Amino acid sequence: MDCSNGSDLGYLHNDNVDVINCVDLGNKKEKTEMKEEYIGISIEDAKELADKYQKSQVIIFTWDKFHETEHVVTYGNTAEDSVHAARGGNFIKKALGWPENLCKSIPKRCKNCDKKYED
Repeated sequence: MDCSNGSDLGYLHNDNVDVINCVDLGNKKEKTEMKEEYIGISIEDAKELADKYQKSQVIIFTWDKFHETEHVVTYGNTAEDSVHAARGGNFIKKALGWPENLCKSIPKRCKNCDKKYED
């Protein structure tokens, strides 16, 4: 999974279940000289954790020192769990100063149910 898209910020959204966001905080010149590929954590990885540890929601935040990249992945077993996990991920991103447009993630499977789970 590659978070770079030629700009200073990258955004990824997986069509499967939930939400993946990452933001590039590093020096682009340095990054272009690096040979190692960025390896992100997938929604499938979050689902495996949920299944293995019998959890309804998983929120994963990582910091990759080499690529100077933060990464947030959320997963929920149900549509409602997905919305709550995404809110938790959004809270973490906002607390860390991510751009506002990346702090409003909604799981793909809940695009039409966000009103149902509003606070």
